Amino acid sequence: MTAAKDAAATAAAGIVAQLAAELSAKDRRPLLPNAPTPAKLFAAKGLAPLPPPTMLAVVCGLCYDPDVEVAKAAKKTIAELPEKLFKAALSGGVPAIGLAILVQLCGKQPARQRWVVLQRATPDGAIATVAATAVYEVASVIARDQQRCQRSEAIVRALEQNPNLPRAEQEALFDFLVRQNIAWVGLKSLDEAHARLTGDTGAKVSEEAARQEAAKAAAKLPGAPEPEPPAPSSVSKSSVEKAPVATEPETAAVKKEDERPLSVAQQLAGMPAGKKVAMASKGNREVRAILLRDSNKVVASAAIRNPQITESEIIATAQNRAASADVIRIIAGSKDMTRSYGVKVALVFNPKTPLPIAMALLRRLQKRDLKNVATSRGIPTPLVNLAKKLVKG
Repeated sequence: MTAAKDAAATAAAGIVAQLAAELSAKDRRPLLPNAPTPAKLFAAKGLAPLPPPTMLAVVCGLCYDPDVEVAKAAKKTIAELPEKLFKAALSGGVPAIGLAILVQLCGKQPARQRWVVLQRATPDGAIATVAATAVYEVASVIARDQQRCQRSEAIVRALEQNPNLPRAEQEALFDFLVRQNIAWVGLKSLDEAHARLTGDTGAKVSEEAARQEAAKAAAKLPGAPEPEPPAPSSVSKSSVEKAPVATEPETAAVKKEDERPLSVAQQLAGMPAGKKVAMASKGNREVRAILLRDSNKVVASAAIRNPQITESEIIATAQNRAASADVIRIIAGSKDMTRSYGVKVALVFNPKTPLPIAMALLRRLQKRDLKNVATSRGIPTPLVNLAKKLVKG
């Protein structure tokens, strides 16, 4: 037990040291091992005269302080921090290691955890640690971040295990990964998506398929034993001829056993366009998630205009480069939707956003996000050039 505690203490000290290295010599003082306890408690309560992002980073570090009273005060501060101040601190640029701490500390506050997940600087590894158990509100945002999922196998594996993520949204994620030629081994949902999109139910990228291929290759080597012939069928021709023909009631019973309830995605797929539009306009979150990807732009446009749509759904859709250009234009042209800072950032990074709108939104981004635009690929050149000018001031 002592060894485990020592290991945990060493790990905590390492995390705090990494965080302190991201701060200035003056700002990191409360995180130093030799800092006086009163100064630590003062900072843990959020009372230190620091800018919001630095204050939040310091409080995150003090959550790992060996002094129980200091750590308890720091965790309480994060839990009770006013929402406006919390968002302002995140937007101002909390260091990545601080965001990694926050995404776990906010596990019981889904709204805050979602905001941390939406930060581009939050490390993939930190998100992977919460993706398997996150509530729907958070898991859905993670699953719709295509760039992050495409580069992080750990996140995708965690999402596959998350019982709170609807099947329809899981299928959308794995369909996307298959289209991007992702072939990670041992993911059942990836195998299913491959079969669903190719029509080849035998096509797999699983470990079992890999083992079978290895076995076939080994069988071709010189000296390999001949495979045993299949056992002859025990059903003779005469027995087939004498087999009783199923009666109509028996046939109906077999059909009834084969019937399975259709998933929401299957039900929607069989609907005419008019009914889809009606469902998109008033359907729940799962229905909206499916119909926002519908190939019919009228259906997708109705889904984004659904009065029940949430901010997180709008942000996720604005981030999605595969989303319909009409849907992106609707978001970009809506004053209500673009009030959200997260939506502004997502639209700037989406090349389908009309350039004049994207350039106007760019001027309203924080310096940290401007730097990201200035160094990003896949964004229109005029946006990149303007971002560089704004960074230089």
